[in-house]
Amino acid sequence: HSYGMLSWSPDSKVVVASRIQPGEPQPVHLIESSPREGGRARLRTRLYPLPGDKYTTYELWVFDVSQRRGTQVEADRIDFYGPPRLRWRQDSRRFLFHKTDRGHQRFRIIEVDSHTGKARTVYDEQSKTFINTTYESFIHYTAGHEEVLFASERDGWKHLYLIDVERGGIRNPITRGEWVVRGVDRVDEASRQVW
Repeated sequence: HSYGMLSWSPDSKVVVASRIQPGEPQPVHLIESSPREGGRARLRTRLYPLPGDKYTTYELWVFDVSQRRGTQVEADRIDFYGPPRLRWRQDSRRFLFHKTDRGHQRFRIIEVDSHTGKARTVYDEQSKTFINTTYESFIHYTAGHEEVLFASERDGWKHLYLIDVERGGIRNPITRGEWVVRGVDRVDEASRQVW
């Protein structure tokens, strides 16, 4: 296993790395029955993970530069949806990342203390059916990463919620009603407005 996906703390005292275990992507075969140019059908093959296939996993480690010591983060490996994107808090000690479980039935925002490797769940949403975290979903970390705006269908309608990172959990819904938020064009944090 290799280490990669490095992220330095803003004060350069800690570096976070992912211990990467490669997946085993398998080929998927597609038949283009009616090529645009005409003629015979074409076979197209590409690597694409299907249910049950082994994904690449990322295990987070924090490294204290001055002590030359590494500590494994006390959080589940990221085993679905690609490598984690870390967001450092203003104190240069804590960072956030979000994790979607395979099957799209659990979504978490996790905060890690980079000096100890201890993790704390800031937000945990679970569903027996499906949590939409694909490209049409919305998550916005505010400057300083003290709050997170997140689109959720937790009440049966897709609405925006404000998550309080320090306290953990939802502070309040931003939108509500029998209608859905289809998209967010802009977030103005200074005016605390969302378009």
